[in-house]
Amino acid sequence: KNLVWDPATGEYREEEIPVEVQELMGIKKEPSAVEEVGPWTWAVKSEIVEPVVKKELVEPRVVPARFSKGGGRGRGLVERPMMALPVQVQVPEAASPGRAGPPLLAAKQEPQRESGETAVRAGRAAAERGQYTQAISRYRAGIKSMLEITPPPRRGEPEEVTARRQRINTYLAEMEAISQRAGAAGALDAGISMLTDQNLAVECGEALVQRARGLMMVGRLAEALEKYHEGVQFLLDATPEASTGEQEEIAARRRRLNVYLTELEDLAARAPAPAGASGACSSVPGPGAYVLPPDSGFPVQRQTPAEEEDETLRRRIGECEAFMRDAHVLEEMGMKDQAHEKYRTGLLSFVETVQDLGSETADVNYLKAKIDLCLAGAVTLRGQVFRAGMAVLVLPDGRLGVRSRPATPSGLGPNSSQAQAPAAAALPFKSMASVRPTCAPPRPRHWPSGGDRSRSPPPVPSMARRWAPVRASHC
Repeated sequence: KNLVWDPATGEYREEEIPVEVQELMGIKKEPSAVEEVGPWTWAVKSEIVEPVVKKELVEPRVVPARFSKGGGRGRGLVERPMMALPVQVQVPEAASPGRAGPPLLAAKQEPQRESGETAVRAGRAAAERGQYTQAISRYRAGIKSMLEITPPPRRGEPEEVTARRQRINTYLAEMEAISQRAGAAGALDAGISMLTDQNLAVECGEALVQRARGLMMVGRLAEALEKYHEGVQFLLDATPEASTGEQEEIAARRRRLNVYLTELEDLAARAPAPAGASGACSSVPGPGAYVLPPDSGFPVQRQTPAEEEDETLRRRIGECEAFMRDAHVLEEMGMKDQAHEKYRTGLLSFVETVQDLGSETADVNYLKAKIDLCLAGAVTLRGQVFRAGMAVLVLPDGRLGVRSRPATPSGLGPNSSQAQAPAAAALPFKSMASVRPTCAPPRPRHWPSGGDRSRSPPPVPSMARRWAPVRASHC
């Protein structure tokens, strides 16, 4: 700018120098917004105004700009894109477990919960009247209705859901207690459990036979013979007498039994004699014996056989009880196939537990008392064993085992004299005299006793084990 004297005011005033004079004088007029970065000069063509949008993302925009080399204006101007920074969006925090969220029970879930509670109350009333079948049916319907609206357990869940889950567990325990009372009273029909007595015994027998075949494949003939004996005995108990017009399933089972008996004869001829048949002393150290472990220089007292037996019994009964509880939960959820498999696995494990411990114990009566005591605590396993018609018995050969009630043929009542006859007497199987001929077979239940024994027919050997257990007192 140029200062010019104003005579009217008597003061100097600023006056713009014309552009032509500025060019002659070599004066350059710089732009108002200039930022120098090294040799480059950035000149913003227009002022950038960005609208601020709250709580939403702003898409990046291309802002036109120019830059020139050497600071000259209008020479070599090139447009270059500039990216606008996106505005940060404030994300709302997730609702914490302590905050009040949406209602846990929707309007359509509340009637379903009330319906489940009503069904359980009706089941209690039916149980008080002694109508156990109806009571269990009502309990199942109510528990299933409540389970459908109960979410899976998670950390920090509301107290209402936790209380509802505890009520469901209480109802399950009440239903199990009603099942126990119904079984003790003999009022539990076949519709309560998915497994009938005959089907259960057949499945256990078939499973034992298949395990015996697997042991035969690896050369463990003595163990295979033991499993074969038990499996065939279960199948014999579950097979009714031959009758006209019987079901095809029973006839097919009888044909399979004939094949199993033939395999059992061949296996008995090849299997070595049992270790305890000659009465030899066991080489196992007695109670309180000291052994020297290979990794220690100090003697360690080993567990007594009774302590090992107690520990094994508790562990295996606990595993069987876990199988039964899982099966019970699956059955309540409507998963019938998975529950059926769990029931079968648990019962088969229980049968093998009794067989294994019964073949090694020194006192079968004491072991039977301990098994009964364990079953008193395993209520789910005890109820299923009772409903399946199984019982822990001392077998005629002195060992402990599990037996099921003999099946009755179709069309015959439980009080029929023909139904009470042993199932093995009417089965058209070949003679079993070749199985273990060196061992004296036990006397069947239908034989006469006392002096009439000499006039009885030739004995039919039982499928039970025919060797005595090794007792520590013999050594």
